[in-house]
Amino acid sequence: MTTVRVAGAALLCLTISWPASADQETTANSCAEVLTALMGLGAAPSFHWSMSASSPKRRFPLKREQIVLGDNVFLTPDEGRWMRSHVTLAEREAKMRNELAQTPPGDCRLDGREIRDGMPMHIISYSQNSRDKRIWIGDADGLPHYFISSEPPVSVTMRVQYTDVQSPLP
Repeated sequence: MTTVRVAGAALLCLTISWPASADQETTANSCAEVLTALMGLGAAPSFHWSMSASSPKRRFPLKREQIVLGDNVFLTPDEGRWMRSHVTLAEREAKMRNELAQTPPGDCRLDGREIRDGMPMHIISYSQNSRDKRIWIGDADGLPHYFISSEPPVSVTMRVQYTDVQSPLP
């Protein structure tokens, strides 16, 4: 809904409203949903993401993982060995909020629905950082479960799970 306020001579406000185009509302709603889902990922108490990046120049894809269990963050840098770090929930949320404020998603559109891992999801396509992206958001939890990002010739896929997350280190 687009709203315009016009001040009258007696300082009364008149509000004139008309529907925004369906495309504008769909884009705005889809972008808001992407932001909410990504902030939900930043606020999740535990999750495990695995990422794979490939390009024609690489013989094998680059693979990385990150596990968050409360304030403990486990990650695999280039050499593939698990490392432990300490990052609080507040720090993770602030980092996500700052990243999204600097590079918000744009040109968002609902791109379909599918069931993955037995869960109904909807897919939203959007652009961010000059990259085309797709995100699969769970209908039940509103959280992101899959991502695909491409900036030719590099393609990145990422999977996030929120259940049965366990520490990789003793």
